[in-house]
Amino acid sequence: MVRTDLTLPQQICQAIHAAYEAGLRADLPDSTRFLVTCQVPDEESLLKAQYEIERKGIHTFLFQEPDLGNQATALATEPIAESDRRKLSKYKLWEEKTCLV
Repeated sequence: MVRTDLTLPQQICQAIHAAYEAGLRADLPDSTRFLVTCQVPDEESLLKAQYEIERKGIHTFLFQEPDLGNQATALATEPIAESDRRKLSKYKLWEEKTCLV
């Protein structure tokens, strides 16, 4: 999940940072092969999403960008079972046209 109030290059970079952090810290099964990127409009929405996702029992990995004053910019989840994907259905898939330019 990434904030759309960032520029397009920042969004791409921050989403990769979050996925990388999750890969370092999560015990990823070999069957992990799908990545989905969702969007939120700003830092407040990202932190709210993290709280809601964690309350649903899904562990998250929040990335805070040092070059942006340690703002929360993106998050990744642990791998989730197909049966649990509906827990994230309220979050909109990322679209380039929603980017700050």
